[in-house]
Amino acid sequence: MKLINILQAREAIKNHLQDKISYKAAYKFACFMKATETQRTFYDEQIKALVELCGKKNDKGEFIYERNSVVLDKEHISDWSTKTKELNETEVDTPAIVFMPEDFDEIKVSTEEMIALSEFIKEG
Repeated sequence: MKLINILQAREAIKNHLQDKISYKAAYKFACFMKATETQRTFYDEQIKALVELCGKKNDKGEFIYERNSVVLDKEHISDWSTKTKELNETEVDTPAIVFMPEDFDEIKVSTEEMIALSEFIKEG
């Protein structure tokens, strides 16, 4: 499974971590978040390394920020795009957590969240 799929599913679940839902659904959500923590940490570490490589720095060697984000050095914009795409497409282990449609009965999910979670939902 591609890393980006797991990250998108994590984000969809994260949007509902404060919702009051059944024990069974909450347990599955918690297990999924724990089971995919390694992938999230890997992604964060890789992005940090890319920021080090591609981020623009001032004369003191400090990153330059704009709207709470590091500004990319113009020389490295292409590298950033290529490497983040490769990172997102990285094949990673698929967590063994499977959701059933009824796990989502008690919460309202957007279509975008359902698309992100669809690879982890088993019908029937």
